[in-house]
Amino acid sequence: MWSGYLPPGLIKSFKAKTGIDINHTSIRSNEDILDRMKVTGGKGFDIVSPTSMRSLQWSSLNLLQPFDYTRIKNLSNVHDQLLAIGDAEWNFGANGAHWLPHIWGSEGIAWRTDKWTPPRDGEIPSFGDLWQPDMT
Repeated sequence: MWSGYLPPGLIKSFKAKTGIDINHTSIRSNEDILDRMKVTGGKGFDIVSPTSMRSLQWSSLNLLQPFDYTRIKNLSNVHDQLLAIGDAEWNFGANGAHWLPHIWGSEGIAWRTDKWTPPRDGEIPSFGDLWQPDMT
């Protein structure tokens, strides 16, 4: 999980309720977590929290498993538009969403209109558009 994003006391409270020990590893950047996953082959990590816009970088690693929505009791409390990101952008091989939102934030995207036109007429571009070949 991103450094500073884990609420104080959460690990202790989780262990008290479940008996499960958590070995938390803080990450500094998307590159940091990708490098750790590549080096270890994902060993030693049960849950990772990549940024939603990085799905294309994760799909080829074959390190993630889809979530079984039927086992998530409070899924109805997650905003539908956020769940849709997992279904649309993190559904590798049509096997189900490999990503769930747990925190949300955003950074703005700005571009020079004389250099680039969004690919879908009238639609606001997404972070995924940044990874298209014509953007390099």
